[in-house]
Amino acid sequence: MSSPELLLQKLLAGAAGAGASDIHLRANQQPFVRIDGHLSRVNGVSLTQADIDGILVATAQGRTAPPGATEWEYSFDAPDGRRFRGHAFRENGRWAVALRMIPGTVPGFTELRLPVAVKQLVERAPGLTLITGPTGSGKTTTAFSMLQHVCTAQSIHLITIEDPVEFHLNAPASCIAQREVGRDTPSYESGLKGAMREDPDLLFIGEIRDRPSLEVALHASETGHGVLATIHTQTALHTVQRLVAMMPAEEQPATRERLADSLRGIISQRLLPRKKGRGRVLASEVCMANHTVRELIRDPARQRGMVQLLERGGDRLMHSLDQDLTNLVREGVVEAEVAIGNATSPTDLRRNLTLAGLVAA
Repeated sequence: MSSPELLLQKLLAGAAGAGASDIHLRANQQPFVRIDGHLSRVNGVSLTQADIDGILVATAQGRTAPPGATEWEYSFDAPDGRRFRGHAFRENGRWAVALRMIPGTVPGFTELRLPVAVKQLVERAPGLTLITGPTGSGKTTTAFSMLQHVCTAQSIHLITIEDPVEFHLNAPASCIAQREVGRDTPSYESGLKGAMREDPDLLFIGEIRDRPSLEVALHASETGHGVLATIHTQTALHTVQRLVAMMPAEEQPATRERLADSLRGIISQRLLPRKKGRGRVLASEVCMANHTVRELIRDPARQRGMVQLLERGGDRLMHSLDQDLTNLVREGVVEAEVAIGNATSPTDLRRNLTLAGLVAA
């Protein structure tokens, strides 16, 4: 076994033992790991460029960067069975690597503290369901918890388009095809267009990144397919605004109509450090596409009323992020200052927590 492979094994084993979610490797630097959301340096070792290049070869397992690429993603299985997602990128004219640990099994709804709305949104029904949040907020884990549930509870044909494939689904009752961009299909757009000719009941799109992937997602949901997808946005309101902004100005009114007609719901989430003990906990916002939400999507002048709609209640499945943060503080799960720092409206949340006696005046 080569020196980079031995070094990699030690790094992966140490990171796993510490409960790290991410490992960051740069030439002429010590490695860094992220544990419970906090970045820490690994002392005692400094990586050379030869180390980085060797680790990239070992983790890519025969795959190479596309011609001319300055960054690319892949997944790999370590010798001990742990699974990782790799992201290689150029910095200062050389390769660097970021690795993210993927849980060995798909967690369930209760383990992840998912909102009750996921059970309704994952039902086999046409329409678009979106899972949103910043990088590292567990969007893919939430998505695969939902997919594992529906593929086990029902017999469906699921096609996923991912970059890269992270979790491996196992549900004998269902017909499942997991396709990786670059390995099984040249692009999200190509893979999604092909999937439409393969009789799917449900499509999973690893990420809506641009206009072509949005177009196919909308078309699939408009033609009677269920579509589950992730997107990097902070809240339900930001999600609607970003999707519309992907289109040229002259197509945006029609896009609002299409989105209003096809949307089933939006789950926005982020991960926060627990108040006591190790680990992180999910905070969420849920927007279900009822009649009022659809009308808000259609009228850009009224879209900012979406937050107030979520907070007013009337639909037990819906809540705003700040409402969930308040509950987490009340339950003693997260510190008040952590909740306030992640709030959509920090001033309002601090005032509400003070009135509830959860923060000193």
